[in-house]
Amino acid sequence: MFQKFHLAATLCLVVILLTNCHNAGSKDESAKNTSLLTSIVQTQNLEAANAKYNTLSNSILAIQGYYDTGFYSNGTFIASTSKLIVSAGLNGVGTWASSTPTPGGTYGRCGANATDSNGTSGGADSIYRIIQFNNSTNTLILQTSTSCDFNTAFGDNRSTYSKMIVTALSTSGCENSAPACFSYCQITNGKATLAEAINDSKTANSALQTTTGCDGFGWNRALLRRDNNTWN
Repeated sequence: MFQKFHLAATLCLVVILLTNCHNAGSKDESAKNTSLLTSIVQTQNLEAANAKYNTLSNSILAIQGYYDTGFYSNGTFIASTSKLIVSAGLNGVGTWASSTPTPGGTYGRCGANATDSNGTSGGADSIYRIIQFNNSTNTLILQTSTSCDFNTAFGDNRSTYSKMIVTALSTSGCENSAPACFSYCQITNGKATLAEAINDSKTANSALQTTTGCDGFGWNRALLRRDNNTWN
């Protein structure tokens, strides 16, 4: 009788131990699965966040700002009195506006050789509509304003299309101790259609910025302004 009871008790103990081991194993396995699932979800969330960030960053024009300008000629940087404002929204549309003052220092007049209503010489403003841009290729497609055109002295380019090549915005090597800068080259202009400007095969050589890299000439230069409260 005692032996039977002892055997039954032993069997019960084995069953309990096996059950506990199985339960412990199940808990361990469940914890592992939960950890793996959490890791997968976190990875997917991170990838989704990175994708959204990349999409958003590519939708923002990297060179937006208010700049003093200059240009390179035969390896030398020459500062100018022109100011440049670049701005674009998330839909890609924006404004590229360059203004050169009259001899008296007045900004904001349209046309290189234009006159205002009282016969005073106008400034040399250049107003473009940004139609599209690509931060990866540093390319902008522009359309000249219907009323303001820097090139009126050489021909009527109003409402025509052009392609602007720019370098990445840099915080080093900027002239006049500017906090940031970039170079730009209007490689194509005066095109009658948008497609002509986009598909034009001319290229700019950023390795020859200071000499002949922009269709035989030096590139223009944009130096980020520290003071945004005045034109001068």
